[in-house]
Amino acid sequence: MKYIIVIIFLILCTGPVYSQPPKTVKKAATLKRQTKTETQDWIKEKIEGFTRSYNKPEYSNYGTRTYEVSFSDCNMILKYIWYDNMPGYNNDRTDLLMTSIYKIPLQSLSKLSFIKIQEDYQIIIKIKTNESLIESTIIDKSKYTDETKKELTNSISLYIPQSLLIDNLPERLTSAFNNLIELCGGKVTKEVF
Repeated sequence: MKYIIVIIFLILCTGPVYSQPPKTVKKAATLKRQTKTETQDWIKEKIEGFTRSYNKPEYSNYGTRTYEVSFSDCNMILKYIWYDNMPGYNNDRTDLLMTSIYKIPLQSLSKLSFIKIQEDYQIIIKIKTNESLIESTIIDKSKYTDETKKELTNSISLYIPQSLLIDNLPERLTSAFNNLIELCGGKVTKEVF
């Protein structure tokens, strides 16, 4: 009986050896980073979609405001166009009232800020060091003046309707600008908290 137990024990110990396949280390999935052109095209599409018509007599605010965006090297050229259609003014025609053109050096930008103003939002585009690096050209064709003013500034505001801030657009715009800042050799300002 002892021999039978010993033989069974030996058979079990010397039987075929099954080994588990070696564990594979899963590599973290790398996110595909958008190219400079893809990022520029996406930002252009979103900002140019911020067209807004105003008809708010309580604020003396009439007209249509549009944005045009283009890029030159690592500068964003932002054109803000305001057409006036105030009732009783210029026979109710829609006339060009003002054009603001901004040349923004992307590598010097800070993180975007979003501020609620009445029914709309402002996107604040600001230079990280507070230096006046944004070239501004204002062409004023309003009722009382026809002048062009050039100056340097450290920040500008874009007005956008609250209804357009859907699908996490503020976070997505911030990510797109951060990507473009880095692709242009700048450093993104990190949040401390």
